[in-house]
Amino acid sequence: MPSKAKKSAHDLSGSPAIPKELVSLFLKGPMTGEAINAAGLAFKKSLAMRRDGSREILGIWIETTEGAKFWMKVFNDLKTRGVADILIAVADGLKGMPEALAAIYPRTTLQTCVVHLTRNSLDYASWKDRKALAAALRPIYTAASAEAALAALDEFERGE
Repeated sequence: MPSKAKKSAHDLSGSPAIPKELVSLFLKGPMTGEAINAAGLAFKKSLAMRRDGSREILGIWIETTEGAKFWMKVFNDLKTRGVADILIAVADGLKGMPEALAAIYPRTTLQTCVVHLTRNSLDYASWKDRKALAAALRPIYTAASAEAALAALDEFERGE
C-alpha cells in the first residue's frame, strides 16, 4: 500500500469515540477513482444512523484487500471507539462480512442493500423487460411493513 494512503488509514483509526448504540450502519464501497484503482486498494466508508434520524460518517478504511480480516479490523475499530451495539447493518454482500459482524456484534441483523437486491433480481430479465420488472418489484422493496411486502409479493407472483 502506498505510504501516504497507509498513513491516512492509520490516522483515521484514532478517531474520536462514537455513540454506544446505532440504529443502522451502512457500509459502502468500493469507491472508484483512478488513484485508488491504480493502487489496487479497497476503500470503504461507514455511515451510521442514530435513533433521532441524524447521520454520521464513522470512518474510512483503506486496505489492499477485503475479506473477513478486513471486516474484523473495521468492527473492532468501531467497538474500540465505543459502539456497543448495532441494530441493523446494511451492505452489498461483501466477502467475509457476515462472519466478522457475527463475531463482534452477534445481535446485529445484516441486510443486503435494496439497490443490490433489485440489481441482482434484474440479472434474470432480458434488457427489454428490466424497466417493467424494476417497477413491478418496487412495491415489494419499498413496503412499509413485512405484511405489506408479502402482499406486494403475492400480487407480483399473480402478475397483477
